[in-house]
Amino acid sequence: MKPKLVSLTGPSCGGKTSLLGDLCKTDLFCKVVSFTSREPREGEVEGIDYHFKTATECQDLIVSGRVQEYSMYGGHYYGREKQAIARAMDSGKIPVLILDVDGLKLIRQQYASEAFSVYVSVPLEELMDRFLRRFKEQCLYHEDITDIKYYVKRLQSLLFEHANWETAYKYNKVINNFTYSYRRDIIQSLISEIIGK
Repeated sequence: MKPKLVSLTGPSCGGKTSLLGDLCKTDLFCKVVSFTSREPREGEVEGIDYHFKTATECQDLIVSGRVQEYSMYGGHYYGREKQAIARAMDSGKIPVLILDVDGLKLIRQQYASEAFSVYVSVPLEELMDRFLRRFKEQCLYHEDITDIKYYVKRLQSLLFEHANWETAYKYNKVINNFTYSYRRDIIQSLISEIIGK
């Protein structure tokens, strides 16, 4: 039986967004756009990358019971509205959500065995290389010292996530080497497992 939704969990720079994009290129899966209280980054588009909201707007959504799952990361809200997940399910495709362990816990409470959970990462050396490349790219656009402090916190979080998140839950699938050379085989195998073929 096909799951109602798929969750992707793993450390920053581990490949979750790339895997999400690859899955959604098929006719089987779709992305559920999150809301966030952080400012848009260079190149991000409202309604495609995120729904950008103020912190007060996010709090109002949570208090009113319209949020399926949410968490705080880097001092900002991230989450998904119930209505957005319901619309994705009604489309006939399987919604794919990128979640931290707190969001995963909430989804598991609500969907139990109807959700297929995937842990996505790469070896620590590759993870650090990706993080440093992302940091250098951001430094081209932002020179404020507060951005450097933000990335120091992100690095600390990344190291904690890599060390702890894989063992935090019993995932349906663990991918520890989501690199370009293995990507195609990994995606084909994962899709087969999700849809039960």
